Order: sequence, then structure tokens, then C-alpha cells
Amino acid sequence: MKKISMKKNSLRKTVDTTPTVHHTAYSSHPKEKHHSHPGNPLTTVSVPRASTTHQSKNQNPGDMMNKQNHRTIVPLLLICIICLSSSLSLTVYSAQTTHKYETGIRITEDNQIINNQIFRNIPIGIAIWSSNNTISDCTFWECSDEGILLLGSNNNIIDCTFTNCLDGIELQKSSNNVFTNCKFTNCNHAGIDGIINNNNNNLFYSCTFTNNCYGCFFKESENNIFENCIFTNNKEDLFDI
Repeated sequence: MKKISMKKNSLRKTVDTTPTVHHTAYSSHPKEKHHSHPGNPLTTVSVPRASTTHQSKNQNPGDMMNKQNHRTIVPLLLICIICLSSSLSLTVYSAQTTHKYETGIRITEDNQIINNQIFRNIPIGIAIWSSNNTISDCTFWECSDEGILLLGSNNNIIDCTFTNCLDGIELQKSSNNVFTNCKFTNCNHAGIDGIINNNNNNLFYSCTFTNNCYGCFFKESENNIFENCIFTNNKEDLFDI
């Protein structure tokens, strides 16, 4: 087992006897979006209809890009899932527009459950602004920004796979999350991308990171722990600045 505890601006590795990183601007971090923590997004549920006003994850007050509202036609696509009383039936989410931050599911309420969903060829699979949610058994394939965007804390990501995404999961000031048995493969930037700072006290258990540019990238974050995780053929397994 490889157990790695990350402290601010330092890495400490300990190896047990049992078997066995923010979008980086390419000057300082390869993805360099300088996202700020957004304000509260919409609190309504968008249901399938002929057209809707699509907002990027950066359009609320205090959001990252401060873009103006963008009107797009989205036929029969559920853009926001906010209040989920039960798990969804299997759905494949793929891009319906050319919007840079099109999102399959957006969660703004606490204690939601998403399982057994597929996100393919869409910029962002799931964006989470809230806490105490569980995402399990989901597949993220070719997400051009990230499979999951985490802006809330205390969430559980379980048995999910991330393949050929830019980032598997991006954390923005997101702490105290638990990632269990997730697989990150061929991500062009990072399996886990902890951008900005203060993505602290996250636990990664039995996750695998294979053939990514960075296995995990963290900036000014501390006490992130990796237990029973496997890093294989990444350009760099862990990067902390």
C-alpha cells in the first residue's frame, strides 16, 4: 500500500508493509483559468424543453469568468439536477451545444445521490456547489474540461471512472471529500486537479492513476492523504506547489 500525506508546500511519503495534480497554467499551471469560488447558482430545476437559458459555471456573481448570460437552444436535455429525491435511471449525457462550459448535471442542494450515469464528450459532467452528496458508479469519458467539478465540501465519490478527460476531478477550495476506488486514465492534464488553494483534508482510498500528465496536482493545499492508491506511468505522480 502506498500512503501519501500531503502538507502545504511539501510531500511526505510513507510505505506500509501491506501490498500495494488546478488546472495548471502552462507558465505556472497548465490550465490557468484562475477560477474563483462562485456564488450561489440557480435554485430551480431545468426540465426538458425546447429551449432554455444556459449559464456556464462562471456566470453567477463572483464566478470565475464573469460572462454574460448566453442563450442557447438545448433540445430535450436536462441541464440542471438540483433536488434529487431518488437516484436517476441510466442516462448518457453528451454535448448538445458548443458552449465551453456545458454541464450534464449541476447540483446546488445538499444530500443528493447520483449513480450509474454516463457522461461522454461533454465539457463538464457534474458540477457540485453543495455538500454531503454521493456520486457513485458513474463513467466520465472525454470531458473536455473535467468529469466532476467540486466547489462544495464533504462529498463522496465512489467507484467512478475518468478516461481521456482534461481533468478527471477538479477541486476549487473543496475540502474533506472522500474518493474511493476511482480510476483516472489518460487525462490530458490531471487525474485530480486541486486549483487555486485550500483544497485540504481530502482522502483518496484505493484509487488508480494511470497514464495521466499529472496523477494529482495541488496548489497551496495540505493534509491530502492517499491510501492504497496506485500511480502508474504518469508524467508526474504528485505535484504540489
